[in-house]
Amino acid sequence: MSAVQVVPQQAKIVPQAQVVGVVQAPPQAIDASRTTAQLALVSTLVVKQTRRGCMQEMMGCEAKNEFLISTRENPNNVLMYSLEESTCLMRTCFKNQRAMKQSVVVGQNEAAMSGMPIMTGTKGLTCALAPCGCCCNPYLDLTTGDNLPLGKVTVPFFCCIPAYKIADAQGQPEYEIHQPTCCCGMCINICSGGCCNCRIPYHIYTPGQADKGKGKELGIVEKQWRGLGTEMFSDADTFTINFPKDADPDSKARILGFAFLLNMMEFEKPQKQ
Repeated sequence: MSAVQVVPQQAKIVPQAQVVGVVQAPPQAIDASRTTAQLALVSTLVVKQTRRGCMQEMMGCEAKNEFLISTRENPNNVLMYSLEESTCLMRTCFKNQRAMKQSVVVGQNEAAMSGMPIMTGTKGLTCALAPCGCCCNPYLDLTTGDNLPLGKVTVPFFCCIPAYKIADAQGQPEYEIHQPTCCCGMCINICSGGCCNCRIPYHIYTPGQADKGKGKELGIVEKQWRGLGTEMFSDADTFTINFPKDADPDSKARILGFAFLLNMMEFEKPQKQ
């Protein structure tokens, strides 16, 4: 018998580009509805606090802040939802000085909180809002849904009228927000929006803006009247926001964060001294 000669087969070489085309998955698109891009097309917002935990508040414990967020043009169509994260101990013992986290998600109720937030505001334990505060002043750190820096809202030292400062993600001053003033900034101008109105305005200015006369503000945040029953028996508030015309989505998110801090500092029951 003659020996059988085995001829080895040559390995088939697959081009590298062809291999890459097989193993690489296409990049996933970013869901813009889960980022601050959700705010790109809105020029106004209505931030309505619910009466969540009203019986709890009557017994002396501050309830978690819960907000339904829509536009002024369509206030009944809730676009976003926000619920505070804090402990009962913090809310009972420290009231509006408490440490807390306030996240905003796309949705209409608490079930949406399981999704990725658009933004999150984080506040540590601070002093209450008071003139001549030199340390532990109120602040709100803002981050995006993927935990990247978004900016910060602070309340620096002041003598008469508190002025909130907003800084961008790089720490650069962006806006200054306070109530309209008179008497060289020593008093609140209660007639700036007309007599006998039920709104409390907070005007948005550029940092260091010299001319703050009527009509010179870039935008406005107003606390609205909710009715006698709501105002007397709860601290549920409603804020409307008119954004500056040139505000980008991140800037709008920072102004929304200001509304959360404003509600806690000036319209919640303070800690008894």
